[in-house]
Amino acid sequence: MSRSRSTTSDGEEEISVKIVHSHSNFGPHPHELELYHGMTLSNMMKAKEIFEAYSKGNIKLNGDHIVHYVPTRLAIDAVTFSQQMILGGAFGVDLCDAIMRLYKALDDRMYEHGQTRWRHFLPASFAAKVLNRENYIEDAHIRASFIGQHITYKVEDCTMIIVPVLTDAHWSCYFWDFAAKKIHVLDPTMMRSTIGNVQQKHNSIVTSISDAISRCKDTFFQGWGVDMNNWTRCFPVRLGVSCHKNNSGLFATHYSTAYDGIRLLWDLKSSHHADTRSELLFQLLWMQGNCGEIPPLLIDLMDI
Repeated sequence: MSRSRSTTSDGEEEISVKIVHSHSNFGPHPHELELYHGMTLSNMMKAKEIFEAYSKGNIKLNGDHIVHYVPTRLAIDAVTFSQQMILGGAFGVDLCDAIMRLYKALDDRMYEHGQTRWRHFLPASFAAKVLNRENYIEDAHIRASFIGQHITYKVEDCTMIIVPVLTDAHWSCYFWDFAAKKIHVLDPTMMRSTIGNVQQKHNSIVTSISDAISRCKDTFFQGWGVDMNNWTRCFPVRLGVSCHKNNSGLFATHYSTAYDGIRLLWDLKSSHHADTRSELLFQLLWMQGNCGEIPPLLIDLMDI
């Protein structure tokens, strides 16, 4: 990976720039390659036990259960983690950030070295900072979401850039399709609404985040010559069940791996919510690099 150095407009902070020699070598969706994150049956059984222990209040909720330092520090305290992961818990920005890191880590394990990736996950905090009009360009966490040694693949060759977006206390998932030059917006609370209603709700937000991605592309990369103006916008509905806003984070993160640009490859039904939360809970706790304070009961259940 080639890099150069530059400074921000006020000259206070250096920014690494990735030199792109070519781009748009788009690869197929992992489903077409029969690549899946998956879990063993044994781990799924452990996950259900852990989920039940959290749900019944059998876990001591002390300290931070999730702590990561790569690429930047991310911590979720035990109480918040438990409240958001049990059934009906509404996901926060930090939890969705952790899930996006998890999905990247699972993709890292799933793909062979050098394989072209179909997707690149951005943290939920990216959209949050953009919509809050914060200075995301000079934010180390945002910069590390696009470039750095921890990203072992070519972001510029990914078909999709995927962003969870929190608005009005509910989550959606946005997709930037660089192969088709389309933006897809999936709002799990509006799956029984009309395309026009979804468009009216999200159109201005799409513009803000799209402009921010384009600015990050131009700031953190040199030679990635893609014009992001005038892309087609798609607001799919009827792609499965609609959900309450408290479950919208679960659905939005589900969409980030289940949507292939046309359809959902697998639906998230009400009867699956506990299993999906159990799986996420287990994977987040067991994720490589987690330095959180794992209670002894969880260590015993996870057999680590």
